[in-house]
Amino acid sequence: MMKSRPLLVVFLVVFLDLVGAGILGPVIPYVVAPWRKDGLTVGLLALGFSAAQFLAAPLLGALSDRFGRRPVLLFSLAGTAGGYFLFAWGPSLEVRFLARILDGITGGN
Repeated sequence: MMKSRPLLVVFLVVFLDLVGAGILGPVIPYVVAPWRKDGLTVGLLALGFSAAQFLAAPLLGALSDRFGRRPVLLFSLAGTAGGYFLFAWGPSLEVRFLARILDGITGGN
């Protein structure tokens, strides 16, 4: 039973991350509509997340090797939650871009 608990936590983290990403994808066009209605803006939001995650993943891996998996995973979860919060309640399109980049940088979960 004790060995399955860490595995359950990992599955829960992955599940929440995928649910968050899955819900956010179809909602992005409606969220950016008050500022811009073009597909380029939606594409750039997706690019901001993916590029930030691509560039930051090796750094998170190195930090994980140095400080351990748990602290980096908790940091990653906090950054993802912060990114979702900023994206949901950001007052401007620029803040929402920063939120997606923050989520990408800390998207090592």
